[in-house]
Amino acid sequence: ALSALMVVYWTTMALTGNGGLGFDSGEGA
Repeated sequence: ALSALMVVYWTTMALTGNGGLGFDSGEGA
């Protein structure tokens, strides 16, 4: 489950370009 979540996470990061959905607690900061 965690692996799948990470896939979705990185996919979102790639699609948004900066994780604008708020999932990035360290990347954008």
